[in-house]
Amino acid sequence: MTTDDRKFDKHRILPLAQEAESAAALLAHGIGLVRRIGAIEPSPMFACLAMGAEKLLKLSIGLLSWEMTGAWPSRAEMRDRLGHGIGEMHARTLNELGDRLAEPNISGSAHKTIAALRQEVIDDPIVTFALRALSDYAKQGRFYNLDILAGLNNSHHHPGTDGTNSRRTSSLSTRR
Repeated sequence: MTTDDRKFDKHRILPLAQEAESAAALLAHGIGLVRRIGAIEPSPMFACLAMGAEKLLKLSIGLLSWEMTGAWPSRAEMRDRLGHGIGEMHARTLNELGDRLAEPNISGSAHKTIAALRQEVIDDPIVTFALRALSDYAKQGRFYNLDILAGLNNSHHHPGTDGTNSRRTSSLSTRR
């Protein structure tokens, strides 16, 4: 697939809107589950929140790429390089957005609003903690039991068990 095949045009508006709606619906449903059942049944809650966060971050990365290069990232970039690394995608999005906001030709009220919202996200410790948990779940937890049934030797412990989770605790390095 060439870059020309990934240029943003009117034929991509509907898929973009549908993907944004899907991400919003998954996040809303996940938050609703948190409010209703909390930790009683964490699997559906984590599944919705992780999928919603992953979709939202991939949309953000895609839109930033489209604005800066004129093309959407390739399938290999989105699936193979980014995978389910929600924490890494979060850091990348904040960093690329910061780079874009730092460009001298970007100004105005939208610039100030976006920069302020970006800083709020960077400063919020709950966002970082929540995205790390969702990233762990997306990378390890979703198919943990099925992997065991399939005979895979899981080198990590079951996510969510106190003191035994081999979390990836690399901090999100975001430039300010």
